[in-house]
Amino acid sequence: METDEMRNRKNPAEESADDSPGNGLPVIELSWPQGGRQKKRRGKEILHRCMEEMRRGRSSERRGSAFQGLSDCRNWPFSCLRDQARDPARLLRGSEATMAQEKSLILFPLLVLVLLVLGCVQLSLGKESPAMKFERQHMDSGSTSSSNSTYCNQMMKRRNMTQGWCKPVNTFVHEPLADVQAICLQKNITCKNGQSNCYQSSSSMHITDCRLTSGSKYPNCAYRTSQKERHIIVACEGNPYVPVHFDASVEVST
Repeated sequence: METDEMRNRKNPAEESADDSPGNGLPVIELSWPQGGRQKKRRGKEILHRCMEEMRRGRSSERRGSAFQGLSDCRNWPFSCLRDQARDPARLLRGSEATMAQEKSLILFPLLVLVLLVLGCVQLSLGKESPAMKFERQHMDSGSTSSSNSTYCNQMMKRRNMTQGWCKPVNTFVHEPLADVQAICLQKNITCKNGQSNCYQSSSSMHITDCRLTSGSKYPNCAYRTSQKERHIIVACEGNPYVPVHFDASVEVST
């Protein structure tokens, strides 16, 4: 006769059939707070799908939805996920690092472009225009050379015309800048280089000629100073139309 002990003892084949999840699912022993075998089988299937999705490299949002299916059994051990699948947090950190690298690759060329633009702007702001160069090299409205024999030595050095070489000849004009600029509206003549943008002053102007003395060599630039009253000839360009080059001076006709 079959005893109670024999009836209560389960057939090993039945136990194997009950515990096998089927479809190649791994056997995972999990402790359930409540529920029967059907709930246990369902949970294993959800866990298996989660692992498969993570192996396929699904997005973090899809992985999050898979974990939401396990919300009713939060006390399960998840060591199998760490052993058989990639860590979601690590994937998220890797994604953030990749995004940061892509942003840096985009921002770096923009930064280089901005620096180039700023460099060009700085060069353009610091570059001396032809009109400014004319004023630096030829205008000295506030003073005259008088009988000072060292005037040219001082002025040529002060106006940066003895840096790297000794400029052989230069003329300083001791008249108001407005009067010199007005020459561009006066008598039009041909320049020494054949250009047609030169103009001669209608009245004589007080000037000082500076000429390099014979035997003088850089860096010891020595000049001879000569005061004169002459008509001056300047080349004009730009808008406004202003002097940009001192072309020559001519004696006043008697």
